[in-house]
Amino acid sequence: MSVRRRSLDSVAKRSRDAGTPISRATVHNLITAASTPRQDSLVGFLRGCGVPPREQIRWLITFHKVYPEGQRTVRPRPAAGHRAC
Repeated sequence: MSVRRRSLDSVAKRSRDAGTPISRATVHNLITAASTPRQDSLVGFLRGCGVPPREQIRWLITFHKVYPEGQRTVRPRPAAGHRAC
């Protein structure tokens, strides 16, 4: 898979064009790991990045391993100047 850098706006637009719209802010939050992602946001992001459907399935399998159903909570961000463990 070739690496291609896309802007936040282009990922948001591509996700909208693919029928799974996410905002520019959501793209930014996914990239910076600002919170626990929702599955529909992840799907929109993957489609916005042009990830093929077969590869999306692998991402979603991993998503469900990392964030099991019922255990998806928002992670608090560390305070400025404090390091996360």
